[in-house]
Amino acid sequence: MSAGGATRVVRTAVQHRFRVGEQVYLRRSTGLSAACGIYEVIRQMPSGGSGFQYRIKSRLERTERVADESDLMRGFGDG
Repeated sequence: MSAGGATRVVRTAVQHRFRVGEQVYLRRSTGLSAACGIYEVIRQMPSGGSGFQYRIKSRLERTERVADESDLMRGFGDG
């Protein structure tokens, strides 16, 4: 507390865990047709209510998908 009795609030900026162009692994399906596997982050998106979201794309498909940050893992090469 400060001298006047007011509480100081410190806010920290929450940032996306993955960057555009990074290779990530989709560990569970975010939709009925999304297969687990390696995807590229195409775009960072705002929070979908339960955390940040990303537009991702597999080299094996034409379709881009939206995935929650919690469904993605890092640690795969630039492939």
